[in-house]
Amino acid sequence: MREHPKGRLETLDALRGAAALMVVVHHLGTLANGSAPVGYLAVDFFFVLSGFVISRAYEERLASGLTLAGFMQLRMVRLYPVFFAGLVLGLMVAGARIVTHETHAISGELLGASSVFGAFMLPTPGAPDATYPLNFPSWSLFFELAACAVYGAVAPRISTRGLICVIAIAAIGIVVSAVGHGTLNVGDTWATFGDAVVRTVFSFSAGVLIQRLSTADARASLWCLAPAAALVGGLAAHPAEEVRALYEIVFVLVVSPALVANGARVEPPPQIAAAARLLGEISYPLYAIHMPLIFMTGFVAGKLAISAQIWAPLYCVGVVAGALLLSRVYDQPVRAWLGARLRRARPGRAVAMQS
Repeated sequence: MREHPKGRLETLDALRGAAALMVVVHHLGTLANGSAPVGYLAVDFFFVLSGFVISRAYEERLASGLTLAGFMQLRMVRLYPVFFAGLVLGLMVAGARIVTHETHAISGELLGASSVFGAFMLPTPGAPDATYPLNFPSWSLFFELAACAVYGAVAPRISTRGLICVIAIAAIGIVVSAVGHGTLNVGDTWATFGDAVVRTVFSFSAGVLIQRLSTADARASLWCLAPAAALVGGLAAHPAEEVRALYEIVFVLVVSPALVANGARVEPPPQIAAAARLLGEISYPLYAIHMPLIFMTGFVAGKLAISAQIWAPLYCVGVVAGALLLSRVYDQPVRAWLGARLRRARPGRAVAMQS
């Protein structure tokens, strides 16, 4: 199945992979004295990128008759298999924590509820600490799917002027959220559910607007490395606490959209194109499975008295290899099978079902 009928933009693939790696580094930093304290801002970048890519692939098709139901089927085929793999890994880790009476184990009731709701990609009602207790990062996948549903419903009708109004209102919400909490590291709990809505609406809509306003074709140049360096540098920064909220506001409102806009204008030359494609390929599996595997690796390392300085680098190598394996052995074959079934079920939509 082709994700982008107009052709892949490999610099954006590389940026997606670099952002996923920085999320891993951020979560290792939380648990194993690592780095990237503002790595969670990669989520806002992901939303901008998703808005751009989805608008590029589907806006004309939605205007030409692709139904909302058909569009959401395509998005589920793309997102669900890897989401489910992360859910299963999270279920295994949570179950092991309960069996071993680990200090931070969730209750059996919460495990059951999270498994049922998670199987439908839904947050767990009443979960006290995270809307997705089995795999924390899944909250952003839920909001991406929700953004797709809204986009699919309104894309053929919303004007560029209307889109700008939505972005402006959401930008005010971003500022209010950042100032109110002192950070934009919010959205994964029920208490900050509204903040997640604001983050999603602004960044996804910004990506759609960037795509609508894009006119120039991408050209091959080593300048493609500049957006990647800026992204990694921005996510690896250590802003002082007194300016953290301001730093995050600027990153979300200005830097992330600028990186997508500029990344779409320049492509990697042949000598590094394969590396860019590889980063794009591992990005989603890496994001979906890294958190359960951090807990799993940290638990085993703790039992064996292995220091974080040793196990964290080994984990990074292993999780990247695991993401690549998951992509090629599981995700791509499953998506191809599901896509074929959809095309057989709706033969009149054969062309529209190929993304």
